[in-house]
Amino acid sequence: MSCAEVELIVVDEEIEYFNCDTMFTAKMVRTYTAIDEYGNTSDTCEQTIFLERTNLDSISPVLPFALYNGNALDCGSGFATTPQGYPFPALSVTGAPRLRLENGDFVDLYPFEANVICNGYAEYEDEILFGSTDCVTKIMRTFTIGEWWCSETNQRQFTQLIEVVDFTGPDVTCPKDITISTASFDCEGYISVDLPQVGDACSASGIRIDLSAPTSPTGFIKDYAGETIMLPVGTNALTYRVYDGCDNRTDCTFNITVQDDADPIAICDQFTTIGIGLDNLTKVSAESIDDGSFDECGEVDLSVARMDDPGFDDFTGFGPDVDITCDDVGSVVMVGLLVTDAGGNTNMCMVSVEVTDKIDAQFTCPGDITVDCNFPYDPDNLSAFFGEVVIYDNCPA
Repeated sequence: MSCAEVELIVVDEEIEYFNCDTMFTAKMVRTYTAIDEYGNTSDTCEQTIFLERTNLDSISPVLPFALYNGNALDCGSGFATTPQGYPFPALSVTGAPRLRLENGDFVDLYPFEANVICNGYAEYEDEILFGSTDCVTKIMRTFTIGEWWCSETNQRQFTQLIEVVDFTGPDVTCPKDITISTASFDCEGYISVDLPQVGDACSASGIRIDLSAPTSPTGFIKDYAGETIMLPVGTNALTYRVYDGCDNRTDCTFNITVQDDADPIAICDQFTTIGIGLDNLTKVSAESIDDGSFDECGEVDLSVARMDDPGFDDFTGFGPDVDITCDDVGSVVMVGLLVTDAGGNTNMCMVSVEVTDKIDAQFTCPGDITVDCNFPYDPDNLSAFFGEVVIYDNCPA
């Protein structure tokens, strides 16, 4: 039973290399001693260790990364690469041959570590195969794993097919949503649409851009290069379809809103005459003084107001019609016709309304009576003696 902590120390190590031994590459003799915390040391002891040769036949080959195997590499996936730009032979990318240990574990042989195979080495060489294109790069990778033994090399070779394929569409950034105005001559918007920003990790050449266009017979303009297109009023959702040289496609959608900023055309009757009706009032409607007002983009709303109305200047007094009364008889009333289009744009024209009263007054005489020739009466107050004359008129004044 120990009374103190003890440390085992290697005091000597001798290595004898075997050049042509079929089982071992070297013999190592280690000499140990023990020392406790008080400085007391023990006698020495020796341990002999034989370093076994690696069984190169226990190396497992590496699997292919190919289309036929369903695991071809995507060139846009960002994998680690060799200085030549090919997939790096690491476990996280395409792997490498693996050595099976006695405990059943496996060790990757690339990148190579010297303590895995005594006097060993591991290297590889890549060859681009015939039939490679910008869309599929075919690489034949040959691994050489071996050991220096008995003044020669003992090695194994393993081949691996690697296919790097462009599976991914381009990176596309659409233009921002914008609003444009209609043209002055019709109800359409005309624009040369900005092209999208395009990048591709694999095949930057051969990019093709198609643009959806409502006025195109097929719905898309192929190989769009900034030509002017026509768009109707409203919000137009446009889509870019961007193809790379391997026919992979990426879509992006943006909005162009065409807004009607043009005022409608207001056309009034220049002059009109209005007669007062039997009920002392005549309503003048917007339609009655309109003479064909229109807008390129569609229907218009009509409203009217008298120029002497309080709400004329700020448009709050406009409505479907205006009142003309007996007070206006014999005068000219200025009436404004307000024309509003679907986009909220307005225009106005004025009409002079002459107000007349062409309805004759009507009256009823008192009934016939018989009086003496000397019947006294007041000629200034006949109604008191002979009865009232009743007068009817639409404008009593």
